[in-house]
Order: sequence, then structure tokens, then C-alpha cells
Amino acid sequence: MSLTDSSKVTSLMKLNVISEDKIKDTYFVKKVTLLQVDKI
Repeated sequence: MSLTDSSKVTSLMKLNVISEDKIKDTYFVKKVTLLQVDKI
């Protein structure tokens, strides 16, 4: 079994090659909290 390249899938969706409705049950959304610290 191989993994999909999410960036390629996203690109195909933006180009309307595939619709989100067709793949809606094939992925899940994971929320990630990000903390960024800038040094001065």
C-alpha cells in the first residue's frame, strides 16, 4: 500500500481535476497548534 502525496491532491483539487466530494471520505483533518518565537 502506498501513501498519497497530499500536495499533489491539493493541487488537483485547486485545478478542478478532482472534486472534494469524490474524495471526502478518504481523508481526515488534523488541527495543529503552532507557536513561533522570534529572536530579537
